[in-house]
Amino acid sequence: MPCNKWLAYALTPLALLMASCTHVPAPVAAPPGPSLEAPLAGKPPGAVDYRVDAAHSSLRVLVYRGGPLSSLGHNHVIEDQAISGWIRAGKSPRTSSFYLQFAVKDFVIDQPEARAEEGADFSEAVEESARAGTQRNMRGAALLNAERYPTIQIESVSVQGGEMETGRASTATFKVTIAGHASPVTTPFTFDRQRESLHVKADFWLPQTSLGLTPFTALLGGLQVANDIHLKLDVVATSGQSVGLD
Repeated sequence: MPCNKWLAYALTPLALLMASCTHVPAPVAAPPGPSLEAPLAGKPPGAVDYRVDAAHSSLRVLVYRGGPLSSLGHNHVIEDQAISGWIRAGKSPRTSSFYLQFAVKDFVIDQPEARAEEGADFSEAVEESARAGTQRNMRGAALLNAERYPTIQIESVSVQGGEMETGRASTATFKVTIAGHASPVTTPFTFDRQRESLHVKADFWLPQTSLGLTPFTALLGGLQVANDIHLKLDVVATSGQSVGLD
């Protein structure tokens, strides 16, 4: 086998599975976000506090291959089903806020069920050994550095839109902190608000570079991960879980 082709195959598991998490080196640690035990003080009149139900919530990140040698790799699904945090739903978007947290150790890669749910772009099987090795690389110091930065945080800055009506699309601006690097993000979302529960969904694309991440390239750019990633956030929260809530 020609040397350059052998090298491409050797690099593929790391390059195309988790290069989307490569980050700017030596970031400055961000200050801690709001407490997971309770929303910020000063609850607006009529606001309802909800605790995230981890058993029914998930974050899914779809990572796509790119470059002239993209046929050597696969698209990949990264998922977290252990989200923690809270949502404060006010009478209007501007009086609403939220805080979500994801433990790096809880991210899993290319589960067969998740790949099947995402359709034809993810139909190719990924070997268990490749998935296990990629998880180790993802958590290591060269990528998400889980030992130093064990969590990823999403903290609301503002919520815009009309009245807090079920099914109405609104827009949220929030701060994402990954491996000590904080970045602003704005995205639309929809919600279903009931008396005892709140269901929030956001489905959007985001350039890795907007999060301070550097898309991987190798072999003079022939092997790379596409800059744009697809995120699907599905959060269920309940007001009945009263620990730390008013």
